[in-house]
Amino acid sequence: MARITKGKYKLCRRERYDLFPRVGDQSQSSKRLKRRTPPGEHPIYPRMSQYAVQFREKQKVKRIYGMLERQFRRFFEMASKKEGETGLALLQLLELRLDNFLFRAGLAKTRDQARQLVNHGHVLVDGRKVDVPSYLLKVGQTVKLVDKICNLDWYEEIKRINESYVCPSWISRQSISEASVARIPSREDMDQSINVQYIVEFYSK
Repeated sequence: MARITKGKYKLCRRERYDLFPRVGDQSQSSKRLKRRTPPGEHPIYPRMSQYAVQFREKQKVKRIYGMLERQFRRFFEMASKKEGETGLALLQLLELRLDNFLFRAGLAKTRDQARQLVNHGHVLVDGRKVDVPSYLLKVGQTVKLVDKICNLDWYEEIKRINESYVCPSWISRQSISEASVARIPSREDMDQSINVQYIVEFYSK
């Protein structure tokens, strides 16, 4: 697990992408991407080789989902063993991670917060506590926040956010604190700006 605690604006400028979105708050995204130059002493985006383009796309996706290289590579190897397109299988595995599911379902404001909730044992999967953020969910499984979380001030903010938040169609939300996997996410349900083919090409060298 890779929890980034500082330098988030610089990373977003490096990748030219908001790597750390917040549910229901677009102002933070605009602020992170306000400066159109990369970090460093000479802020000019260099002309990149094909290898550099592939590497940057891999770094971008890895940071979006908050993963270290070893874990991200393991997910790619899992995807390569599945039938069909490796790139699509990789994105589906990443989307079905428990921490990402909490974020997508609106049960947490950010992926970092979702990861913290899981690590602290505040999440139940089909009624059983799961404290592994990378746990892969299956169709039909239900994810719920423990009852004691619902008494915190933080939960009031989640309720306010969810008044206008619309979760992806592959997620079925039963309440503010409970949601389930309705189906496997399709490519249309995912970020269209991600060029997953670059990642496949990078790891296939």
